Amino acid sequence: MQIRVMMAQIAALSLAAFAGTYSGGLGTQANPYRISTAADWQELTSTPDDWRAEFILTNDINLTGVNVAPVGNSTTRFTGVFDGRRYAVRNATISVPDQNYIGLFGYIGAVGHVRNLGVAEVDIHGGEAVGGLVGRNHGRVDFCYVTGVVRGDDWDTGGLAGSNMGGAIHACYADVAVTSNSEYVGGLVGYNLGDAISFSYAVGAVSGYAYVGGLVGANDQGHIIDCYSTGAASGTLNNVGGFAGVNWSGSIEGCFWDIHTSGTSAGNGGQGKTTAEMQSKALYIDAGWDFEDVWTICDGLQYPKLQWQISAADFVCPYGVGNEDFAVLSRCWLVNVSLLPPDSLCYAADLDGDGVVELSDLLLFADQWLR
Repeated sequence: MQIRVMMAQIAALSLAAFAGTYSGGLGTQANPYRISTAADWQELTSTPDDWRAEFILTNDINLTGVNVAPVGNSTTRFTGVFDGRRYAVRNATISVPDQNYIGLFGYIGAVGHVRNLGVAEVDIHGGEAVGGLVGRNHGRVDFCYVTGVVRGDDWDTGGLAGSNMGGAIHACYADVAVTSNSEYVGGLVGYNLGDAISFSYAVGAVSGYAYVGGLVGANDQGHIIDCYSTGAASGTLNNVGGFAGVNWSGSIEGCFWDIHTSGTSAGNGGQGKTTAEMQSKALYIDAGWDFEDVWTICDGLQYPKLQWQISAADFVCPYGVGNEDFAVLSRCWLVNVSLLPPDSLCYAADLDGDGVVELSDLLLFADQWLR
């Protein structure tokens, strides 16, 4: 009897010892660690032994005033899987100009994978290989975005990734003010070495010393497919392009940059177009872009966006959930959508899919207001 009691006590103590690990989970594919609070994020940054595990973000996290360090470094790379589930890590500040591989993730290894993650209102300052989401990427980054400010004091500075080497970036965007005192500076990626960047875009202003581009600073034998940039690009030397600072034996297919907003007629890859042309669906259709599964556009009004970033409550153009969308909801109020033709906007207004546009749909709509 006493042995059984002792075993039960030991089991209880063991469970208690692990109860504080993140907000739950086991770090496996079937039961990933759950990141729900700023304290969970700090635990992740300070536990390199977990950087090969699997994680999910369960809600937005605000890191204002929180001491933040990069996840992954050149010694211990992040080789796990992090699924943001379309939530965002907000207001992260990292200022270590004397250190390299700086970003929310410092270094993603060859089998590492970050997906469905927003990095919003970030303020990152580092040395070499500095990016809003990742300093250096050898793995996969899919369906992610970054907004904010990124600064680098040495090579390879980008809005999303400082350098992309041996990995892939797919269906991502950056709206970041990027500045550097050095070379290889891009709105999305600073230096792309032999890697693939596909279905992505950058809209932030970019400035640096040399090899400065609206999307990438340097494309070194890499492959860039169906991407665009619109941000102003400026540099001290002549290696400045609206799309790329330089393209060394790389392939750039179906890509564009805005000759008006970029402030330069040189692109060093892709095709330079006017703002009106860049906001025309016909331009991208002719280039073979996928508007069935990947892209969407408010034709003649705005640049293309990725379908995953459009809210379900954003019923009509222009982008963003505003008065024009509320007008649709109002017109469809208390309507039984099953009685309407299949192309009716009221089907979209039935956000919860119960067949009637009512209070539950209004509450879901309000959650997306002005986003």
